[in-house]
Amino acid sequence: MYTSTAAKRWHYLILALVAVGFFTELIRSPFSIIVPLLIIGTIYYLYKFPPRWLLQITSSSRPVVRRTNHLSKGKPETKKRRRFRVINGNKKEML
Repeated sequence: MYTSTAAKRWHYLILALVAVGFFTELIRSPFSIIVPLLIIGTIYYLYKFPPRWLLQITSSSRPVVRRTNHLSKGKPETKKRRRFRVINGNKKEML
């Protein structure tokens, strides 16, 4: 996408103002920035690298049961090959 130089300047100006606001807020009250970042970082870390005890709690305690088809008597079913059919439509031929 092509953007003009004036649009690029506005983007840089807005990014600079956001950075200035972030640093002034960090200097005034650092805990208002650090605490949410730590909480979000901890949640992200636990999501990406979950500990074993958390995996054991969330995993199902029931054994996985495979379902089998009770109708078949040990012989695997094969699909029947059907002939290709063309259904004639009502559209008029155009030549």
